[in-house]
Formats: sequence, C-alpha cells, structure tokens
Amino acid sequence: MGVGRCRFWRRGLRVAFGMMGILHKKEKEGRGKIKRSIWEVLNSQVYLDAVVYGEVGLKAAIQASGERGVERLMFGTDHPFFPPLEEGEEEWGSVVMNTEAVNKGLGEGSKEARMVLGENAIKILNLEKP
Repeated sequence: MGVGRCRFWRRGLRVAFGMMGILHKKEKEGRGKIKRSIWEVLNSQVYLDAVVYGEVGLKAAIQASGERGVERLMFGTDHPFFPPLEEGEEEWGSVVMNTEAVNKGLGEGSKEARMVLGENAIKILNLEKP
C-alpha cells in the first residue's frame, strides 16, 4: 500500500508541475522571455526533505528527485519536532527514527547517507565542514 501511494504521489507531483510548466511556457513564450523550462529550474533549484519516517518514503523521495537522486535530498529542513515526552529525556524520537531510516535505506556511513544527513545542506548553504 505504501509503494502505491508513493507512485500516486509522484504522478500527482508530475501533474502539478506539468500544469505549472504549461502555464509558465505559455505566459513567457507570449512575451519572448522564456530561457529555461520549469523542469530545468526545478531540477536545479528544488530540494526535498528526507524526513520521511521509513525506507519506503525515502526511496520515493530519491525517485522523485530524478537523475540527481540523493543530491537533491536534505535531512530535516524543519526538524526536529515531536519533542521528548518525558521531563529530562534528551533523545528526540523523531530524529532517531528518521536518522535510522536514512542509514538503513542508504547504508550507515555511506557517502549517500552523509550527503542527506548534512553534506548537501553544507554545500548549498555555503558552510564550512565541521
């Protein structure tokens, strides 16, 4: 069931961006101002969040990222949330769960996992590596 939903989501994403592409092209062509298609812009400037709570969601995000795959994924762009329930508890369950999903899906310590868990953010935010 999860995989089916992922396929539907990707199709839905394509339809939404496809409609935007048609509107963008029509609007800009009329004025002779189109330089790049909406797909070129999305492929070079859109990143997806990798906080997906499991391998199925992670694989769907990688697939939706197209040719560039993990290069277009970043971990926890609005994370962490769901703080610990107990007073004094230091571990955030949602962070642990999602980190484990990335490590399991991409291989703990692999180049791909490191990219998703921080290197992509360091690169696009032009930060120094720790």
